[in-house]
Amino acid sequence: MNFFDIFLTSIYTHFCKMKLKRPRVIPWFQTCFVTALTATFCVVLAIRIIFLSNYKRINISEGVFMIIYLIIGCILFFIIKKYYFNSERHLILSEKYQEKYSEKKRLLFKVFSIGFCIILPFLLLYFVWFNAVK
Repeated sequence: MNFFDIFLTSIYTHFCKMKLKRPRVIPWFQTCFVTALTATFCVVLAIRIIFLSNYKRINISEGVFMIIYLIIGCILFFIIKKYYFNSERHLILSEKYQEKYSEKKRLLFKVFSIGFCIILPFLLLYFVWFNAVK
């Protein structure tokens, strides 16, 4: 299992456990959505940090930005869905994940995966803010 498989599987198993407590949770949809949303946000912020620094100001309207953001998000959502769920890969990897790793290690993967989805966008946003203040 590579890093991306472990990342997706830990998020997927987290939402599967949430489904036991809350029946309205849809694990495959929320796994794709959270991962695509995080990746889209990070891609947009990384583009902003790398390519659009202070010496290159490109002004685009909010409508164009939102369309680009939604297109990137939808593309990533369907790539993740095709890679992980359409091929039934999630069942195979979930089984390997449960067998190969102990409960303690799975908890560690879950904390890192969810923490990554929460902290990385804020770090990138901090760099954008820091460049704007500077």
